[in-house]
Amino acid sequence: VNLEAHSITLMLSDVRLISAESATKVIPWKIRRSFPGEGLSISTLRNTKAVMPHAKSDNLDVAGITQLPDRLTLADRVMEFPFSIPCGLIFSRSVIAACLQAIPSWDFTRGTDGVLCPAAFLKTGCVHYLKEQLGCYRIHADNEIATLQDGRYAWRFKPKIRIPKTLHFLERWIDALDQSPAQRAAALDWLRRMEHLGRRLSASRQLHEPAVGVLVLGDGNHGAGKDSVSASLQSHPRVDFQLSHRPDLSELEQMAQAYAASDSEYMVFLRAGDRLDREFVERHLHWRQNLAMVGVSCSDVRLASSAGSLVHADVLRNSGAWKQPLQQVPPLATSLRDWVAPPMSACMVRRSAFLDRLFAGQSEMPEELRHAGFWLVFQLQHHTAGVLRILETLGTCRLPDGAAASYGYLSAASGSNAALIDPPVAAAATWLGQFYQREQALFRHWLPPAWHQRFGPWLAGHSNGETGTPV
Repeated sequence: VNLEAHSITLMLSDVRLISAESATKVIPWKIRRSFPGEGLSISTLRNTKAVMPHAKSDNLDVAGITQLPDRLTLADRVMEFPFSIPCGLIFSRSVIAACLQAIPSWDFTRGTDGVLCPAAFLKTGCVHYLKEQLGCYRIHADNEIATLQDGRYAWRFKPKIRIPKTLHFLERWIDALDQSPAQRAAALDWLRRMEHLGRRLSASRQLHEPAVGVLVLGDGNHGAGKDSVSASLQSHPRVDFQLSHRPDLSELEQMAQAYAASDSEYMVFLRAGDRLDREFVERHLHWRQNLAMVGVSCSDVRLASSAGSLVHADVLRNSGAWKQPLQQVPPLATSLRDWVAPPMSACMVRRSAFLDRLFAGQSEMPEELRHAGFWLVFQLQHHTAGVLRILETLGTCRLPDGAAASYGYLSAASGSNAALIDPPVAAAATWLGQFYQREQALFRHWLPPAWHQRFGPWLAGHSNGETGTPV
């Protein structure tokens, strides 16, 4: 095949898999599609004493590639590893030279095709399949990335360990490529879909990824806010960023405007200058969908100075305030005087009927409650649906100019300007009692009798100075 004549830069041919003992012995095997970036892993392998004519011995057939079109593009259905084993790979010289020059050899000392193939795919945008058997791959005890132990295929290293650095390299590789905006968007979309392959339920279950809205608060000229957005792009596919256009408004009013303008199921209120790690939304959703049904989830933070240098890597983990990897704080377990959350940028709130009514009536609230916007929103979510604290560092909080770095500062309630607030506990307790009386039908409809039995004594405790159980 003349690749130059057909403008082909990446092609795969089929390969027959044979045992070490004989070129005529075909090995029956099972394929486990395990994770993005690493391709095919053989979970079971047994040598045979005779030819097995019904065994699937053609690599492309076993891997499911024969079902794909002759030309696969970045827009097509994603597979874990839509490539052949090394002896079936055909590159143009320019493509393989560019990829090998960019791949850090010290990070990928074995199984380099696991990163080389997707890098070439991202560069060219397509891969051609020559579905003819043109070679043999001999499985023996001295293969570089695996070996045979008692007739079974065993890894020489743990491929899953490489996933983060593989994705990290491919992300930087896309940034380095000289591509048009459309090509770059297609490459990033493919990488994002690769990340999620195998980490969600099948589409046949008719379940969709939830939408998440991120509102950036407290930035008058949008400089720091735009920086927060560009540094907080997410691996989750459905994330919408908004910049507050009225920083002169109270915190609750800004939040209410963004809440009304969004139809997202979840909301993150991000302080201008703070940043979310790429997997922030994904990890929050993972634990909420697989562990705890709560109104708000929180994660650990790292602290950065106003100049952008690292001050502390894992604030709450090392403060002693959070002691468990995953901890649920149930409704009414603490009082309004207690604060069990990190800064607002590390929290994700789920939309609810209670929040709908709170934001709809925010203009009639006392000024002190409107200026303590996130504090009030968090307390309502906490005491109606509970909190999940996740001891993973998934974001960066910027320390304001002149602020002292301390565990006390990071574990106290603060506003969108990062300054500590004096929680309006008395005003909030009064408002919550009135809100409960006004929305009786809503509370009775969505909360069980046990909650109502506890709510009265819990609310009355705020008038005599009682506090909840420390967490």
